[in-house]
Amino acid sequence: MLTLFQCFTLDSVEAVYRPLITHNPVLLSYFMTVILIMARHARMRISLMNLVTAVMVNSALDQASEDKDVKRAYEAVQKRKQLERLKIMFLELDSDGSGELTLEELRSAPEEVREQLQEVAATEERAKDIEGLFQMLDYDGGGSLDTEEFCEGVLRASTSDKPLELSRLVKQCSDILKLCRAPQPAEASGIGSKEALGISFWRGGG
Repeated sequence: MLTLFQCFTLDSVEAVYRPLITHNPVLLSYFMTVILIMARHARMRISLMNLVTAVMVNSALDQASEDKDVKRAYEAVQKRKQLERLKIMFLELDSDGSGELTLEELRSAPEEVREQLQEVAATEERAKDIEGLFQMLDYDGGGSLDTEEFCEGVLRASTSDKPLELSRLVKQCSDILKLCRAPQPAEASGIGSKEALGISFWRGGG
């Protein structure tokens, strides 16, 4: 029985079957049958193992996809909450109720509100002072911030891995590209469009 088990596991069986086959060649068919049966069972076991592995990998991928969906949903909820918080903060900073936030209003805001704003958006050295933060949020150099510009800039500063100045530069370049692609009247082409482009660069540079 032990010898048969050794043959089934193909554990150094040459020392077993060679002397037997040499003594009785008829046993060759017996050992060949055993080896073929074992090879078939081995293939079945390998196929079953591959199937189990495939199921496990597929389950892991499904779980990872679900985790990503949950993470995206959580981030969306957090973003909405932060937007509401920023809108309330904007109203507190907009002392004259004009819908536009200026640097003077930001400077004259209560210390608590300014600290909250810096806590949310101060991700860079330059954003640690109010004036530097305002300049980075006011990407077009207009001297004031509307609600969308304020919320978008602060939210980007608090969630993006990229520096806020880089995002500002990308948006400036996008606006300049739109200006260049916009159809120009015949009398406004040439020098006029170049002057407009120069003004855009000058405002973007702050």
